[in-house]
Amino acid sequence: MIQSMTGFGKAIGQFAGKKITVEIRSLNSKGLDLNARIASLFREKELDIRKIVGAALNRGKVDINIYAEVTGIESASSINMELAKAYLEQLTVLEREAATKGDLIAAVMRMPDVMSSGKTEMSDEEWTFLKGLLHEAIAALVEFRTQEGASIAVDYEERLASIEDAMKGIEPHEGARLDAVRERL
Repeated sequence: MIQSMTGFGKAIGQFAGKKITVEIRSLNSKGLDLNARIASLFREKELDIRKIVGAALNRGKVDINIYAEVTGIESASSINMELAKAYLEQLTVLEREAATKGDLIAAVMRMPDVMSSGKTEMSDEEWTFLKGLLHEAIAALVEFRTQEGASIAVDYEERLASIEDAMKGIEPHEGARLDAVRERL
């Protein structure tokens, strides 16, 4: 069966207060060219994700997108109070010395690492769930490629039949054509 190189697969699931979306797109390419855009929650598993996709798809320019949208209580971020206080003290001193006024709280909240989600590592259960979604998206992509390949095969067969019909129309004229060529020589 012919398989197209272009395809799209998508899988969506809910796990521990997160909506996880896995999208895989592929285009024609000689070798395997993987591009991954992975949510920071799952970035630690990028190499494993690349291995899984690479083993399933031998060729093509493949784009993998994995998104995580926090939908539950875990969406509340926490403030690193010690760091925020340290930034605030430094900015207050700077504000006094520069004799200016500004919104210090807003400035502190924009500083690096003041806001944190608190979660740093993925659990084994979450990794198993993500792998399941990854395999589901790969299966959808392969199904898309197979359907596209079937339509390409039908198109090829129709074109071959058209060429064969045209060749049958040429055969009766072959003798006259050969005679005309001999006369010219």
